[in-house]
Amino acid sequence: MQLLLEDACMKGSTGLDRLKKLRAKAKESARNCRCILDSGGIPVLLSLLEASSSDRKIAPVPSSDIECCEAVLGILALVPADNVLKRIMASSKHLSSIIWLLRTGSMDARISAAVLLENLASERELKLVIGSTEGVFTGLVQLLKTNFNQMALKASLRALVALCLPRANRVRAVAAGVVHALLELLPDIASITAEHALAVMELLCRCAEGRAAFNQHALAIPVLARKICLSSDVASEYAVGILWAICKHSGSRSIHLKVVEAGVYAKLLFLLQMESSNKRKLAQFLKLLQDSLRYSPKACSFDKPNN
Repeated sequence: MQLLLEDACMKGSTGLDRLKKLRAKAKESARNCRCILDSGGIPVLLSLLEASSSDRKIAPVPSSDIECCEAVLGILALVPADNVLKRIMASSKHLSSIIWLLRTGSMDARISAAVLLENLASERELKLVIGSTEGVFTGLVQLLKTNFNQMALKASLRALVALCLPRANRVRAVAAGVVHALLELLPDIASITAEHALAVMELLCRCAEGRAAFNQHALAIPVLARKICLSSDVASEYAVGILWAICKHSGSRSIHLKVVEAGVYAKLLFLLQMESSNKRKLAQFLKLLQDSLRYSPKACSFDKPNN
């Protein structure tokens, strides 16, 4: 590994070839990743990333340098790092290069960038540093929209879950259009991916800006209502939690009525009969919606899922 790292610093095709070999080694096993780490690989790779991308704001980056950056990013996304090294990687000069690749790189590079951001966001301080870096949430939203590439969706959603724990980052994510992007995706994505998407939505609806974004989207309530009872238990629980937060904080009868008309009241009754762990929240939600029942005569019926 040491020799490969040394050769990776060479100019031209030789250095790029060694980087590609290092990435292949890193993909082979966790042991190889540890060897790269123990050989001082992360500082070497970061210096290569900086050297190859430093002039991007004043001139187009040569294709060979872009390939080098993408190979470096692919390795960094695989190699484990302690918190000291994570803080080094999360410095402004390195983060700007990572986000540049998140927004403009090849699909592999963009996925690697999202994975690396998730890995780096292990502490609250680092979450806030990453979240305040220009373009990070815009880049993750762009990745969400990549024609249902499952690896891209998963990487973006996992990064969003990691980053959106602090409130400040939730507000930034909402401003970047995360709520709208997820609501557009939700009807058509696979079950496990839907759970990740709903987990992000649940985080975002904890802030007023997130709830406002849900209220402004015409499809939000019907899309979320369809996930209750007719998806996995995890997805159903997230959907109930999101709608509960929206209704509890809105105080708007029109919002409550839309939720009732979407069949949520009947589904909550069904869940109340079936569940034992969440009965208190379900009962509170039903009580909140009760006043809207008189305006929606079909609110107490829905097609129950087949067991």
